[in-house]
Amino acid sequence: MVREPRCPYCSKALDEMPKRKKKCPSCGRYIFVRSGQDLFPSILLTEQDARVVDHFHTLKGISTFEVREADFFRERDELAERFGRQPASGDVLWSLYGRLAYDFGAAGKLPPPLLYFLMAHFLYDEGREFRHLLQQSHEMELTEYRESPFVEKVRILTGGDASCEACQQLEGKVLTLDKASELMPIPCRECTFELHPGKPGWCRCICLPVLDS
Repeated sequence: MVREPRCPYCSKALDEMPKRKKKCPSCGRYIFVRSGQDLFPSILLTEQDARVVDHFHTLKGISTFEVREADFFRERDELAERFGRQPASGDVLWSLYGRLAYDFGAAGKLPPPLLYFLMAHFLYDEGREFRHLLQQSHEMELTEYRESPFVEKVRILTGGDASCEACQQLEGKVLTLDKASELMPIPCRECTFELHPGKPGWCRCICLPVLDS
């Protein structure tokens, strides 16, 4: 691990090693510090690289996916060979997500809802359109509920008073699985909850199974 204090954007030497997020005195861009990572040779990262580290750390911590740094490096090298240049770290992680989804399908399994949720969250943090994947995550949940002979309906649960007005209107609503798939009330299209300041609405509503007695 390289610990020489240099800006990851302009490569200018820094007077000292930053211990937290800091603006480079030369180029004026924010430097991010991630000491507990092995994806990059330096602990000083660009904003996107730091974001990738954070999302990869979450992905790696989920035993279902069995992801390690070697998988990230393999994906990076394959993309570099395919396009003839080093890919952006965000493109590497996105490709890794896609490979995971493909591997589940190749094994005759549906990708778990959590995978689509993580993909949606990554796009959200990247400032890209994410709602279709958040919706896909909910669709996969409904598909899993259908596999149970005891679940015919779902109840919508919101964040209560912490939710936006649009989401609060859905609190406690009960739908059959077929109706939930037809209407897809969540993620709420009118949601205005800001998971991060200045970002578009991130709907936190979920569907819980209503178990037949």
